[in-house]
Amino acid sequence: MRTIWTERRRSSMDKKVVGMGCVIVALTAAVMVQGTMIAGRMEAGPTEEVQKGFVLSGSVSANGKISDPENAQRIQGNLSYIQSIIDEYYLYDSNETDQETGIYKGFLGGLGDPYSAYYTPAEYENMMQKSKGEYSGIGAVLTQDPDTMLISVVRVYEDSPAEAGGLMPGDIIMKVDGEDISQMELSDAVMLIKGEEHTKVMLEVYRKDSYDRKTAEITRENIELPTLTYRMMEDKIGYIYIASWEEVTTAQYIRAMEDLEQQGMEALVVDLRDNPGGVFTTVCQILDYMVEDGETLVYTLTKKGEKTEMKGGDGHAFRKPLAVIVNGNSASASEIFAGGIQDFEAGTIVGTTTYGKGIVQRFITLGNHAAMKLTVSEYYLPSGVCIHKKGITPDVEVELSEELRSKVSIAPEEDNQLAKAIEVLKEELRRNQSAL
Repeated sequence: MRTIWTERRRSSMDKKVVGMGCVIVALTAAVMVQGTMIAGRMEAGPTEEVQKGFVLSGSVSANGKISDPENAQRIQGNLSYIQSIIDEYYLYDSNETDQETGIYKGFLGGLGDPYSAYYTPAEYENMMQKSKGEYSGIGAVLTQDPDTMLISVVRVYEDSPAEAGGLMPGDIIMKVDGEDISQMELSDAVMLIKGEEHTKVMLEVYRKDSYDRKTAEITRENIELPTLTYRMMEDKIGYIYIASWEEVTTAQYIRAMEDLEQQGMEALVVDLRDNPGGVFTTVCQILDYMVEDGETLVYTLTKKGEKTEMKGGDGHAFRKPLAVIVNGNSASASEIFAGGIQDFEAGTIVGTTTYGKGIVQRFITLGNHAAMKLTVSEYYLPSGVCIHKKGITPDVEVELSEELRSKVSIAPEEDNQLAKAIEVLKEELRRNQSAL
């Protein structure tokens, strides 16, 4: 099992579980027994005799568990009944695979937990790949036009195989190894383009600005996705923006810190604004890198009272002035980092109150490579506080200027939250120099 901290929001997939998983709230609410609303008026529904075949849970003596044989049989009967209505009245062809997926998604959706969900094999593979932060491919970001279904390049990573092969943003990919993908689903096309490291893929692209068709032979390589950016600002103040906490982020963060230290860094800003979370072990590793050893970084509690502690002990600590910028979209793993820095008094938190996600999800793999993500525990900061639905209150509260809130990108010189963080660090540097 992997434990993932994320925001934004079967054991074996046998026949019994399929039967048990037939609670579809949306469908039961839509079918009812009175008829169907069409264009603002009611059309007659199935006959009264047929309607009696649909039995809601409140009509059956139940122990409250879907796994109860009586309930499982009732739900299976309801599902068959709904399918008979679809077969009789539905205008279009139905896809049984999509309907089955909908059952599982609806089953977990019935928990009312926005963080628990069912993932198809393709969705789970994509999620795991994102959390790893690396994959074997060409190093390009693709998008699909919902109207034309055409797939185009929106970004080419620097020094990537895609760049070496001459791909450019705006290029429309027409064929992959001779196979037409012009009407293919994006996920399926991406799977064709990805492949084993050092293997070749042939892409035929259409370049709109020059009306040219181009063929590019590209050698797939291991692509590490950048999860952070950094730079040295004035007065030897380093700056690191972490976009998400993925498996590769720890190594990227340490490389950034070492580079900034070599440049003579005297203070540091870590920017976690709009960072929704990510991999639990990653944030623990980076927090450990910043604070003294021997302390509990964070701990979790399950509904059974099982406690799991993460302790620091990497032999490294950052002992220079530190400011961490957060906002209302800084969530989950970002709150673990900010909360730990605040509790250990290792730095100053600047910005606005964080999101307030203090619960843990775990991916559990099921049959046929599918998976479910389930909320399994709460997490607690070193001080013993659970910040779920509360968030972390900054040491220095400052709202982003109103005129900047609608901007897609903000220049450093107009960023008033960054300016406040720098002001806090300069004041601490002055105090430290006065004490010498």
